[in-house]
Amino acid sequence: MFPGHLCNSSRLDFLFVLVTYVMYIVDTLVTQAVSTIFSKQLNMLKVSTALGLSRITFTSYCNYLEQLFLFDRLPSWGNSDYAKLGKQSKWYASDTGLLSSLLHWDMDTFSNDADKCGKLVETFVFHELSVLCSLQSEFRLSHYRDHQKREIDFILESQDCLIGIEVKAGETVRKDDFKHIIWFGANLVKEKRFLGVVFYSGSEVLSFGKGLWAFSTAMLWS
Repeated sequence: MFPGHLCNSSRLDFLFVLVTYVMYIVDTLVTQAVSTIFSKQLNMLKVSTALGLSRITFTSYCNYLEQLFLFDRLPSWGNSDYAKLGKQSKWYASDTGLLSSLLHWDMDTFSNDADKCGKLVETFVFHELSVLCSLQSEFRLSHYRDHQKREIDFILESQDCLIGIEVKAGETVRKDDFKHIIWFGANLVKEKRFLGVVFYSGSEVLSFGKGLWAFSTAMLWS
C-alpha cells in the first residue's frame, strides 16, 4: 500500500505515467537497439531511422537511459589537431546482467560468439576503469577512433601520462594487437609519457617492446 501522502489520484496518475514511459523507453531502445549500440559508437541518425523514430526523439531516449543509469556514455579523445579524428561517443550498458537477460544471452552465446563475448568483456573493463577514474580524479577516460578506422578501446589520460588500452576476450596476444596503439603513440602523443596495454584472458604478464604490455583482465578486480 502507498503511504498516505502518495495516495491521491494525481500522484498515482503521475507515477503510473512515469513507470509506463520508462518501460516504453526500455522496450523501444534497449531491447531493439542495444545490440547495435552496445560498446560501439552511436550514430544517432542511423539507429533512429532503423527504429522509425526521429533523431530528436531517439536522442531524448538515450539521455533518459543515461539519467536512469542504464547506459554510460564514453566521449571520444580529442586532444589533437589531427583532422581525421572521430567525434562520436561510445555507449556501454551499466548492468551487463540486465543487458544479457534482455538480449537472451547465456553461456552458450558467449562460447559460440566471439564478438558478443568480446563486447561483454570490454564492458567489464570499462566499468573497472571508470571506477579508477572516479577514485583518482586526475585521470580521464575516453576512446579513440578516426576516419581511417584506427580504433583504441580506451584512452586513460592524466596530466603527464597517457595509456592506450585494447581489450581482447581471447587467451593469446600478438604484436599485431598493438598496431593502432603503436600508431597512436608515434603520431599523436607529443609531450606525455605513453604506454600501450592489452588486457586479455590469459594469466601471464607479457612484454611486446618498450612501453607495450599485455595483462590479464582479471588483474583489474583481483
